[in-house]
Amino acid sequence: MSYWLKICGLRYEADAKFCVSKKVNAIGMLIARSKESKTYKDILSWENAKNIAQITKQSETNSVLLCHIEDVSLLSKAVEYIQPDALQIQFKADLFKIAELRNIFPNTLIVQTLRAKGQPAEELKYEIESTLGEQNAQYVIVDSQIGGSGHRYDWGILNKIPEEFLHKRVIIAGGIHAANIVDAQNTINPFGFDIMSGAREKRGVLDYDKVTVLTNLCF
Repeated sequence: MSYWLKICGLRYEADAKFCVSKKVNAIGMLIARSKESKTYKDILSWENAKNIAQITKQSETNSVLLCHIEDVSLLSKAVEYIQPDALQIQFKADLFKIAELRNIFPNTLIVQTLRAKGQPAEELKYEIESTLGEQNAQYVIVDSQIGGSGHRYDWGILNKIPEEFLHKRVIIAGGIHAANIVDAQNTINPFGFDIMSGAREKRGVLDYDKVTVLTNLCF
């Protein structure tokens, strides 16, 4: 069985080219809040993000734009400039905003990040089902409370999620790496995995060997 795989937090065009060569399903780019904002750590300028997104065109790899921009007008400018294949909403958007974004960007996949923060399993189940409802997000990523931290949450919280969502539209993030991804596949069996710290040599430095191992375990 194969699993969808996204490598998140790419900073360099060479890293994007490597992921494309390994047929990674998606690469994630974190962007600054405005075109003029200064960049830091894993946050890209809009120009850098645009260049990385361009690398994925005509390939099997999708570019995913991650942002905390809640203003729809500014978010529209970012998407129009960078032209990603998918938009990953890092803030908790209400369903009306998700529907608005899908209407504005009909050719862009909308992915909502949800946080496993110790809430009851039934509460997370409701969040996922409502977010994936008709005209809402196409996929959800269930991440730990602090994204990119490498911290893993209790996967048992996912037990209540209906299989038609879990196996087809739910992506797991948060502390996933080569040493535990097979356990996650056997325990959760989600649609896919979103990996950041587990594909790094250190913060900001992609480890090509780790990416290769992860692709071998997922495809």
